Amino acid sequence: MNSELMSNDNLHVLITRPEKQGQALKNKLASIKIRSLCQPLFDYQLNDHANICQQPLLSEGHNKTAIVIFVSVAAVEFADQQKPIKLWSVKTIIAIGHATQKALLALDIKAVCPKDHDSEGVLALPELCREQIKNQPVIIVRGDGGRELIAQTLKQRQAKVVYIESYQRIWRQLSLNVGQKWQAEKINAIVVTSNAALKKLVELLVVNEASYWTKNCLWIVASQRIADCAQHYGLSNVINAYGASDDVILSTLKQLAL
Repeated sequence: MNSELMSNDNLHVLITRPEKQGQALKNKLASIKIRSLCQPLFDYQLNDHANICQQPLLSEGHNKTAIVIFVSVAAVEFADQQKPIKLWSVKTIIAIGHATQKALLALDIKAVCPKDHDSEGVLALPELCREQIKNQPVIIVRGDGGRELIAQTLKQRQAKVVYIESYQRIWRQLSLNVGQKWQAEKINAIVVTSNAALKKLVELLVVNEASYWTKNCLWIVASQRIADCAQHYGLSNVINAYGASDDVILSTLKQLAL
């Protein structure tokens, strides 16, 4: 780890979340005098092909046997737009993290949340052990792509896995010299909360000015899965915040700015 970077009291953070979530984190960082730049990599869009209303496992006439796993706040919000989740006829609802759990609670829906907010944490829940889910339907609500480990493992446990992709990511087209711009603005830390976002950033940055981004920049990631991927890409300074919520990211950055 770069000790000079760790002791830097001029931390300047790049936030790569979608606009709404990114601005919320930027405001919280400003409140503790940490400078940041919000640059969304993608926007969310409702997936008109999700056909949630036509999903028989969620209908009132169906026995309440399905377990539903929401992988993000966006998955909750866009699914609820298509069919209010309060009307879903299911056995158990699981949220992959506290932010997702809070989004469901705002809809007056109680959800189980694992201690570790990642795929491994979800898979460790007793509700998803082989004895509970063998030959039972498990619905994973997500965007277009991501988190294959959960589905693969549940299939190995003989669950009947169904995907609902409630939203799509629309990737923004950033200029090829955006890395030079960020370096000129003294960006020295980047918050990354998904493997997809990490891959896009590496494509943008590591091809150019590789040494700065791989050796001098600090990468704050949301899970061990992303940390492993970051190290695979050759990024030297990777810190696992063990969560993607604002409070967790805020706490991690606050410690770094001391």
